[in-house]
Amino acid sequence: MWQTASMDVELPIIYSIDDNYAQHCAAGMASLLANISSKYKVHIFILTGNLSAENREKLIITSSLKACELTFIEVHDHELDGLHIPPPWSKAILYRLKIPTLLEKYSKAIYLDADTIVEGDMVELFDVDLRDKFLAAVDELDLNKTSTYFQIQRIGTPLENGYFNSGVLPLNLEKMRAENFEKQCLSLIFSEKRHRLTFPDQDALNMVAGGNYLHLPPIWNLEVGYADGAVLGKYRKSAKIFHFACLPKPWHIGDSFFSRYHPHPQINLSSKYYRYLRLTPWKGFKAKGSTRILCKKFLSLFDLGSVIAKRKMEKRIEKIVNAKIN
Repeated sequence: MWQTASMDVELPIIYSIDDNYAQHCAAGMASLLANISSKYKVHIFILTGNLSAENREKLIITSSLKACELTFIEVHDHELDGLHIPPPWSKAILYRLKIPTLLEKYSKAIYLDADTIVEGDMVELFDVDLRDKFLAAVDELDLNKTSTYFQIQRIGTPLENGYFNSGVLPLNLEKMRAENFEKQCLSLIFSEKRHRLTFPDQDALNMVAGGNYLHLPPIWNLEVGYADGAVLGKYRKSAKIFHFACLPKPWHIGDSFFSRYHPHPQINLSSKYYRYLRLTPWKGFKAKGSTRILCKKFLSLFDLGSVIAKRKMEKRIEKIVNAKIN
């Protein structure tokens, strides 16, 4: 089901970053602007706590690739003081929980992780009718659902609620504000249940949404690294957003003849990142040699490690399902 709108409607798109992800956000922005149509006025918001002047200027230059508005929103939230964020993340991952308040004049917006590359028209995603749902999202991608069941077990929610990845989120801000969604998420972060939150922002969003979200097809958030190999093979040609959610990231792998034609998708898909990075002030970036060597060693063990982890997960899921049946 699709919504209609006039040319005067703004399409707000939000990133949440610190200096560590400014370069990667630029690659994502470049990909977004290179592929979006002109149906709406694009307004990009960057939520940040302390972004350097140099990185701000580079992001402003990147935004000039296509007519759009760019706004930096400083998030100085004392509610997050003293909160332990497990590495490799920073407090910036939690800024997305504040979006309903920070963008109070908007009824709808799209949040994107800074490690996403957009190759579809974001107008299509913005036009999806969220109806009475809090948000739309792609479920964690694996064919036999073992990862989804594992995440649900970990956060302690009903199996029927599902579990989505929070890297690409069309948000129903009006409904979120009406039902205090933001406050519920932040309360969870500090509650006695916080020990369950391996992925603090994503887990909190899933727990508060309670299954009330619109399920998007995998083409809108194709997780490179986490997705089952068969899923990648099925959707990579039609994918509209690639999400480099797993280590090693493209900026660890580098861009070379070796990477572009390597048989492992986590390596060859990294070339998409560099294709758009070359449109930004970071166009001369090269991955460090020592990092590339470590990536090769990691990926040589990737297939074996994923098989072992999958088997362990399947055994755990089997126990959960049998317990519920009995």
